[in-house]
Amino acid sequence: MDLDALIYNGMTNSKIGERGEILIAEPLLNDPWFGRSVVLMLDRDKKGGRLGLTMNKVLPLSLADLFPDWPEASAVKIYQGGPVDRQRLFMLHTLGDTFGPSAEVCPGVYVGGETEKIMDYVNRNLDTDGKVRFFIGYSGWTDGQLEREIARKSWAVARPEAGSRLLEGEGDAYWRREVTALGEPYRAWLSVPENPMFN
Repeated sequence: MDLDALIYNGMTNSKIGERGEILIAEPLLNDPWFGRSVVLMLDRDKKGGRLGLTMNKVLPLSLADLFPDWPEASAVKIYQGGPVDRQRLFMLHTLGDTFGPSAEVCPGVYVGGETEKIMDYVNRNLDTDGKVRFFIGYSGWTDGQLEREIARKSWAVARPEAGSRLLEGEGDAYWRREVTALGEPYRAWLSVPENPMFN
């Protein structure tokens, strides 16, 4: 695989409020991709479609599994960004201009960077936990699809504040943390078991 060809670096300048918001799945959303997920919205295309990354679904893969000639990347986890274009690699980070020009998605979280600088950071075995996160694929919605899902209460929408822990944690614990941050109106979500059949 060619890292330079795969890494996502672009964001359009759209006049929408969704970039930088997170979607938090309602607890009974029965979907293999999005159940108990938290999605960070990245972009909107010219046709009104949306692009985001599922933040909390870690895969049993490392970056070295994708790039066998890069053994230094064996400690870097890969997350499941979503079901669309699973040949596309994304990187989010909290390191400002460390990787050269990057687009700020929300306060303190950036997408993209220069391939050589990313590889150098990984090769020097610098800490990635909570600072750098790689994703395969993305979560996508066609024009109007996300609005319909929000209207059906499939998602709660929030805007992370500066200093939020978006690149920390994974799985159900990550989802529960973000639900807790939504406050009292969503407290009941936390009492819903992952599998209601076992309640």
